Amino acid sequence: MKSILAFIILIPLLILSCGSPKELPTNMSTTPLAELTKDWHLYKNSVPLNVQNVLIIGDKMTINISYSGGCKEHNFKLVGNQFITNSNPPERFCRLYHENNGDDCRELVNSVLEFDISAFALPNGQQVNLKLEGYDKPISYSKK
Repeated sequence: MKSILAFIILIPLLILSCGSPKELPTNMSTTPLAELTKDWHLYKNSVPLNVQNVLIIGDKMTINISYSGGCKEHNFKLVGNQFITNSNPPERFCRLYHENNGDDCRELVNSVLEFDISAFALPNGQQVNLKLEGYDKPISYSKK
């Protein structure tokens, strides 16, 4: 009797789960997008982190960081100031906003983050120097 009941429950589940697989669009990227903001103060309460290295290939910025934590998931958002300096080349100030979700653990966590920085580009592929808070080396970028 139990096997008949299990069979009756399983058959509809199997039928419902069988369907044509859904394909993801080939142009869909899982790389988070960097954002421009004029409300810079919204990102002032970022949790401390250390930026160790930055690399740009095409429109992707890879950032090697370390931070204190290890017990909860941390969230990161790359934001750039909407305004640029009136220098040659222009400069755009950027911040890697770090939210630790209340993680009080003290383990040193190393992480590699990648962002699509297309939003930081200037018109006509003009070069812009990105000034990432906490990173002293020059970061030159132009849209490819």
